[in-house]
Amino acid sequence: MISSIVLGADTSATGYLSAGLLTCVCLAVRCCVCGKGLARERPIEATVAEIRGILQEWDGDTAVFFYTSWDTSSRHLLGLWGQAARFFSAASPPEDEPRSSRLLDVWRRFVPPLGAVQLRRFDCEKSGDARKLCRSLRLPFLPAALFFSYGPLREEPDKLGRRPLFDEEADSSMPLRCARFKGDLFMYDALLDWIQMMRRVSYAQRVFSSKQEPRDQSCEAGASSPAEDELARCREQLKKLESENQTLRKDVRRLQGSTQLEAADEDDRRESS
Repeated sequence: MISSIVLGADTSATGYLSAGLLTCVCLAVRCCVCGKGLARERPIEATVAEIRGILQEWDGDTAVFFYTSWDTSSRHLLGLWGQAARFFSAASPPEDEPRSSRLLDVWRRFVPPLGAVQLRRFDCEKSGDARKLCRSLRLPFLPAALFFSYGPLREEPDKLGRRPLFDEEADSSMPLRCARFKGDLFMYDALLDWIQMMRRVSYAQRVFSSKQEPRDQSCEAGASSPAEDELARCREQLKKLESENQTLRKDVRRLQGSTQLEAADEDDRRESS
């Protein structure tokens, strides 16, 4: 059928019609062959039911990009979010890859790979239920990237004595198991570092939770578990990343201000001359 379409095309004049049909057919064949791969690389658009399920119960580490389709910044950031999804999916080795050693096999069995992190995106304006869901999250602004961890990341009002990772007043009304990326979303490397760090936090929470007794049982004085040490290191690393992001934002504002001043001085010189 493809050959009949190409051969039956009009080849008179300059032959643009046949060339155009051939190009369209080639593109169609390529899309049919690669369509599944492209769909696998693209971040999955989460449904309202999926987001509600993530909020109710942990079923794997998930990072969600909340956006609005009419916002220009959101449309630009969708490409970066897709690139991040491809990074994490490519970091996971295939299931049929041979194990080189028993130690490596044990490591892969109990330590989740980077590909275990699921990246989703959610349009807060696609329906009335979507708008209600985003309002219930009480996000300070959109677009925003949230990571849903295994355990709570902030202090619960009715449970004291825990060690929260985040106590920012801006996020106090958000769900306890989610963390918001506070850096510049256009800083791709900082976003990747943040997702990887949150993945480690979630994994440390799972390890620490599996070693705990059914009831609250405090460690002996001066003793700490490896999971607690890992949480402490993650907490310090997150503070460092946020501090670096704030410094970068200040530098960008300073450069923008100096550029505007130089432009104003140049205009004044032109007017005076």
